Amino acid sequence: QQLASEESSTTISEKILREACLSLKVEHACLLQLNQDASTVDILCEYNQNASDSWKDKVGKIPVDELPFLTGKPFIISSNVPLPAKFEPLFCAGGLKAAVSFPIEVNHEFGMYVCFYETKKERDWDAAEVKFINDSKQVIQSILTKRITRNSLTSSYASLEAILEHVGCAIYVVDPYTRQTLYINQQFREQFPMQKDVEEFQDLLREGYSGADSGKSNAVYSALEQRYYDISYTKIQWVNGREVLLC
Repeated sequence: QQLASEESSTTISEKILREACLSLKVEHACLLQLNQDASTVDILCEYNQNASDSWKDKVGKIPVDELPFLTGKPFIISSNVPLPAKFEPLFCAGGLKAAVSFPIEVNHEFGMYVCFYETKKERDWDAAEVKFINDSKQVIQSILTKRITRNSLTSSYASLEAILEHVGCAIYVVDPYTRQTLYINQQFREQFPMQKDVEEFQDLLREGYSGADSGKSNAVYSALEQRYYDISYTKIQWVNGREVLLC
């Protein structure tokens, strides 16, 4: 359900943290993001059983050297096991009694971490709870990856559109297999303003192209316009990776 949501990734992540905490009866959870300087992290969102326990508005940017779990590896620390020495300052400062953290990989980098922790009661994490937290992390990671991919495609399309609008000729981009029109530039619209003009151009395109090699150019005659058109066919990769025909 959350994967299909159009809400912001931060809002969705906050809901996932809340649902996971309520299901497992965990007091706190947060999503951390490593800043570009790689020396501090921000709390993107959090869930707290008691709203007054929020850290997000209190701590601001957290120095990386205060968070020993930012190693790209998961950490599971239960109350019934000896606390590793490097975690003692963090547990003491935050009043933590147990914690689980998982790295989130986006674009082949561990730039985010999801953390679940207890401050008022001791907790010994069992395998089912750890799996549930990891599954919640996977959902957040999938949402973030999906959003980043979509934003990258949007940016790529905008860049390509800017180029195709200023090439100095009419441009028509079509899927050679489905015949779906993917893009036409303003000069094409001006040259073929009526739907019947576009339909005739599509007919001419089909007549002139039959799996031609990239770069092939054909002169085709339009009975409707009573003129010849020089149509160049070039195979390119579209922003989503599929092969298309640029005419």
